[in-house]
Amino acid sequence: MLKHAVSNLIQNAIKYNTENGKVHIKTKKANNQLLIIVSDTGIGISPDALRIFLNLSTVKTSKWLKKSAVPA
Repeated sequence: MLKHAVSNLIQNAIKYNTENGKVHIKTKKANNQLLIIVSDTGIGISPDALRIFLNLSTVKTSKWLKKSAVPA
């Protein structure tokens, strides 16, 4: 699943970039976690679209946490 998510990020960075644009991929370890940062020189996501994406992401994460919670 992680491989698929990172692959999608990289593919989208390439697909929606400007002509002759650049894609940067960086990894970093912080607080015992691995951060994968994908950035590009494209126009980016509009604030409205980003807000929708973040809301959906929060809902999905919340549902996943409820399913994965260990009963007390």
